[in-house]
Amino acid sequence: MVLIETCVTGLVDEYPRLGLNGRIRFLTTVCVAVFFCIFGIVQTTQGGMYVLQLMDWYSASFSVLIIAMIECVAINWVYGNSRFASNVKEMLGYLPHKVWLICWKFISPTVILGILVFSFIRYEPAKYGSYLYPAWADGIGWIMCLASVVPIFVVAIYKLIRTPGATFKERWDKATEAQATSSEAIKASIEANGTDHGQKIELNDDDDEPQADTPFTKQGTSLV
Repeated sequence: MVLIETCVTGLVDEYPRLGLNGRIRFLTTVCVAVFFCIFGIVQTTQGGMYVLQLMDWYSASFSVLIIAMIECVAINWVYGNSRFASNVKEMLGYLPHKVWLICWKFISPTVILGILVFSFIRYEPAKYGSYLYPAWADGIGWIMCLASVVPIFVVAIYKLIRTPGATFKERWDKATEAQATSSEAIKASIEANGTDHGQKIELNDDDDEPQADTPFTKQGTSLV
């Protein structure tokens, strides 16, 4: 259920129309569940345990650590540790303790990097009991591992190439600068989606919360 809800939340955040109301969100959840069910049928066969072991050996090890490391660096060093703390205050109403800021910026990346290096040093080809997987199976495992990591660098390089600038530093600064504050982004999202569905949204000057019932406020769908 946690995996399904994670995927559904990501889809709804990226495509808000998939979560406009409870019925549409329920259908989205059903489609995701059916997709995972079909994908998992192969693991119920006699050789399914070997497939599961191969997936667990690669997809739940290196890729998780690499992505976690990228998240720590991107949020705390590129986006900004203090800016992220301000976003947390917008959601919770108070700034996180300085201990958390230090952990996010220094301790967590260091620990994750240490675990990642140690994992590479202690790496062994996949095996299940006494059975050693052939080289082509390990190749498939590495493809599964890199499938969630490579797109991050591909999109980053693409953004740098497409961003105007005479030097690399200019491209980097423009590509990594914040385009709008969180409140501005929420207001723009509400107004855009409200206009698309023919609903008039009134915003209070004192805050950025919608004053009328909309598909977003009724269902509590995340806007960012």
